[in-house]
Amino acid sequence: MNSKCLSAKQIESFLYPKSLAVVGASRKQGKVGHIILQNITQSQYRGKVVGVNPHAKSILGIDIFARFDVIPFVPDLALVAVPAKYVLESIDQIARHGTKNIVIFSAGFKEIGEVGAKREKAIKKLADKYGLSILGPNCLGFVNDDIDLNATFGDVVKVEGNLRFVSQSGAVATSLYDYALDAGLGFEQFITLGNKAGITESDLLHFWLKTKKSSKERKSRLGQGFSSYFPIGMYLESLQDGEQFLEHVQKISQMDPVLVLSPGRNEAARHAMQLHTGAMASDDKVLDMALENAGALRCEGMEDMTDLLKAFSFEVAPKGPRVAVVSNAGGPGVITADAIEQNNLELAHIPQATKKKILKHLPRAASVMNPIDVLGDALATRYAKALELVLKLKSVDGAIVILTPQVMTQIKQTARAIGKVSKAYQKPILCAFMGGTLIHAGETVLTAAKIPNFRFPERAVKAFAQMWKWQQWKTKKQTQQKSTRSFIPQQQVHWVSDALHTHATGAFSSVESDEILQWADIQVPKTKALSGYADAKRFCEKHGYPVVLKISSREVIHKKDVGGVITDIVDEKMLKTALAQIKKQLQVLKVKDGKVQIQQQIESGIEVIVGIKRDSIFGPVLMIGAGGTLAELVDDMYLGFLPNNQVQVEEALKKTRIFRLLSGYRGGQKYDIKALIRLVLRLSDLVRRCEDIAEIEINPVMVTQKGAWALDGKIRKI
Repeated sequence: MNSKCLSAKQIESFLYPKSLAVVGASRKQGKVGHIILQNITQSQYRGKVVGVNPHAKSILGIDIFARFDVIPFVPDLALVAVPAKYVLESIDQIARHGTKNIVIFSAGFKEIGEVGAKREKAIKKLADKYGLSILGPNCLGFVNDDIDLNATFGDVVKVEGNLRFVSQSGAVATSLYDYALDAGLGFEQFITLGNKAGITESDLLHFWLKTKKSSKERKSRLGQGFSSYFPIGMYLESLQDGEQFLEHVQKISQMDPVLVLSPGRNEAARHAMQLHTGAMASDDKVLDMALENAGALRCEGMEDMTDLLKAFSFEVAPKGPRVAVVSNAGGPGVITADAIEQNNLELAHIPQATKKKILKHLPRAASVMNPIDVLGDALATRYAKALELVLKLKSVDGAIVILTPQVMTQIKQTARAIGKVSKAYQKPILCAFMGGTLIHAGETVLTAAKIPNFRFPERAVKAFAQMWKWQQWKTKKQTQQKSTRSFIPQQQVHWVSDALHTHATGAFSSVESDEILQWADIQVPKTKALSGYADAKRFCEKHGYPVVLKISSREVIHKKDVGGVITDIVDEKMLKTALAQIKKQLQVLKVKDGKVQIQQQIESGIEVIVGIKRDSIFGPVLMIGAGGTLAELVDDMYLGFLPNNQVQVEEALKKTRIFRLLSGYRGGQKYDIKALIRLVLRLSDLVRRCEDIAEIEINPVMVTQKGAWALDGKIRKI
């Protein structure tokens, strides 16, 4: 972990102040300092409120002081809304007076470039000096409905709810809040981080983890029609303390869903984020892997985020993937069935006995196959009976109800009927009332009953699938407990550490890399650096043909790309020719440390790539996939954190395409998967214990029927 989180007590003091002061309080309507004061008073916050403005005595009935240090008490929280150039002076004055918690609304920091970055650096120094908890700068503030406090300059209306949200963007926050108001969703806490000069997402997760909701609080929410969850939504343009963040997410996810929207899947988005908050994005595939591993659900966009917030706020996750569909139209039912298959769900089996019961309440033309078509003239009672009968089944884990507005359709009554059925069964019901103005009244009824509705069935299916994915993660047997077992003797680790210590920053040569891999008990073909042709001839006489010649240099990492590898050398004539060719290539490349390396050639195997990279945010990340020339031609790559045991490596391999070849594709030869697993575990152990290693890649590892050989290792020091 990179740094220690703020304590839960510090965050509690920040989010639950008994008194506060607005620095930059303004008499002018429309000014940030005026809106903040107005929001605080309108939210009916019960703590003491004052303001700071040298040109006023009272604003909106609130006492105003000329300076912070003349306030006759020490406020728990200071809200700073002054121009960026005055912020440092304000913070110093606030801290000297004894206030430890500060929100900085002001923009003009690292998001504007070098000048702003210097200001922000100075803020961090003051925070360290005085032990301050700072939110922002360049943020919208926060809302804590637990104490009726709206400490933002946004248009926020309190709605009872079970959601918590963290946003690095004020605009995303205000848009989401407006959507939530329309959708009947409410937030306990809503916090915008801005540039994260102080409080980070990890600090807030740590606070929520330490103050987790009791069974009583969860039952209270259930009594109000909500789910028993307290979902956390997060919009993050960057991550700080990635390992710490994941540790908190993994613990919270075992009880409450964590939804993450993190843009930056392409260069344009990453560039835009740098212009926005100065954020630097980690490799997107690594982020995907890290979030999935921790049990978080990564959202594809705002629509995805809002859909899942609604689903988890109102409904419990399904215990399985089996869905019953009840619809009053055939076409939408078929569309839904397609979406169910595409999202790795299943159309639930409806037993014959249940079909007969359903048919008693439906016209003969109705279909009782799943999807169940109650027909276009279906009244609310028909929907209710079909839904009730399928939810009783053990073979049904949840239902999706589709309604299209037709002449006979009882939209509001059907919504009410669904609400009544929902109360009787602890299985999720997701609705797709399709249309616009005609179905709006039904949506209002569903929202009041805390039943999630989506305008299109595909969105309902996707939300159901994500809920099931989270449930699967929760119930899956955990094989990822940390292990203290070592796979390499301590003495050999010392040899590697010594080699790393004496090596300058950067890459090792091929010969040096092979030596380190051998110290890690990783099988490398017989090899040596040559002094000349006689030396090469003696090597071949001792170890036999075929052999490989290659350039070994710290300056030449990708040897094949520069003609630095010659394979299939089977006799003395070819050896002499190849040696002359490699020496000539060394002259062309003009490398200072260039040597010629000879190596036994290992044949008749499957080429695999195994690599470990120390990610700047999440730490060491393992990569496995098809190796050799296939690495560039086939998209076959598994990413994961370092494994601790054989089961984890085997699970990783099963997620690659190359595993099918290794295990005997279509009755073919089986290769030594156990040897490959041992290699991966030793490589992981090496990187875990030698923190100076930035990156190791073996491409290829040749997996034969009786072993796994590291043919070309590349190692880079931090």
